[in-house]
Amino acid sequence: MATKRWAGLLRAVNVGGRTLPMATLREVAEEAGFEQVRTLLASGNVVFTGSGSAAAVRGRLERAIAEHTGFRVEVLLRSKQQLDRLLADNPFPQGKGSQVLVGFLDGPAPAGLAAALVDVAVNEEVVVAGKHVWVHFPDGMGRSALAARLPTLARPRIVTGRNVNTVTRLAGMIDPD
Repeated sequence: MATKRWAGLLRAVNVGGRTLPMATLREVAEEAGFEQVRTLLASGNVVFTGSGSAAAVRGRLERAIAEHTGFRVEVLLRSKQQLDRLLADNPFPQGKGSQVLVGFLDGPAPAGLAAALVDVAVNEEVVVAGKHVWVHFPDGMGRSALAARLPTLARPRIVTGRNVNTVTRLAGMIDPD
């Protein structure tokens, strides 16, 4: 079975009472059989080595987290190659890394998502590309109606967002495929 390095992006941890300290996430991942586990920031970013298909790895990590915490946490996986390609294709290279969001989807974007996001956007720029949603927030994300509505508008897809600075750091933490 092939072993691969992954970046795991956890959805909605350390918000709304769903607390998962990163030291605990590292322990849970190691107990689930993953190796070379490292975390980044407190927002649910983990880099690790695991064997099996992406679906099998994702399922194993999600089950381990649920068993430990008592709540379900969705995990989206990306490889070094996927993160590097994503960063190279950034449609907003002029934007500050802290103001450009990558919304990671668990599958292809639903039809009509780009139009729905543009309808909500005030000063934001939006690009939907495959399994990713790019949003440039020149005024920041804090009060953006688009940022608040993205998870609902992306349904039935699961989405979790990271700014370009975080994605760049995650890519740097993974050894080449």
